Amino acid sequence: MLLKKFRTIMKLSRIEHGLMVCLASFVGWLSSNPIPSERSVTILIVGISSALFVEMSVFTLNDYFNIEEDKISKPHRPIVAGEISASSALTLGIITLLLSIMCSFLVVLLYKLLIQFIIVLAALSLGILYDIWFKRVVVLGNIIVATLTAIPFIYGYYLYTEELLSTKALLFTLIAFSAALGREVVKGIVDMEGDRVVGVKTIATVWGAKTAAIVSSILMITAVLLSLYLFTYPTDTMRLFLFSIFITITNVIFVKSAIAVLRDINIVTAERVRRLSLIGMLTGIISFLVLV
Repeated sequence: MLLKKFRTIMKLSRIEHGLMVCLASFVGWLSSNPIPSERSVTILIVGISSALFVEMSVFTLNDYFNIEEDKISKPHRPIVAGEISASSALTLGIITLLLSIMCSFLVVLLYKLLIQFIIVLAALSLGILYDIWFKRVVVLGNIIVATLTAIPFIYGYYLYTEELLSTKALLFTLIAFSAALGREVVKGIVDMEGDRVVGVKTIATVWGAKTAAIVSSILMITAVLLSLYLFTYPTDTMRLFLFSIFITITNVIFVKSAIAVLRDINIVTAERVRRLSLIGMLTGIISFLVLV
């Protein structure tokens, strides 16, 4: 019984995204060239915990506010499927929200790192505003989700220092933002039917699936082109070799996704691209990890 509830919570909060947020935050931390110590590692652990709770809160509350859309587009989601009550989901969303703030504020109190706290508050605010209102605003909703996907690299950087963001961390963020935005536009094709019923405005519902496919493809290819600049960073032969493998896998996935969604514009293809691009984002983060 407890295991079933645990699985439901993990499904509701989309824990796979949370783990990617943790990994991206770690990459951001490494990009600040940290000196490992008891202090820096403690901050990292508490900070990554905060990032995980932010992700869990935002995704859980999204399902809470997204019930009507999910009844049409995603009847398998936990609340709609009856695996968890709406009130329990709301409680979970609030608890994880408070935990994220507490962890981040603890870093401020003990280690005087304020920027990371501001980022956590901003991410929570954007996530909640998206869940309640901004998802219904064409393009803006997609941009918010892409921002929340990319910001862990910046957040992780500021878990160690409050100096100006490094160009490497900034490039990681831009690549992730472009890829995530492309993925969100594709997701709009998948959710077209439900979005139209409840008034959610996306590129797909406002300008059509073909336009959404074109925009998504451009964004994915942009991410691929930006990633090529990472080869200019000096590193040892083994790291360069491993980075080349993972970034090549990533870029092949995104190029293949861009071509697929243009060649065959329908919900089935869009869903396949959405799932495949998530794998591409994971291998992309791993390639960044190897490089730093």
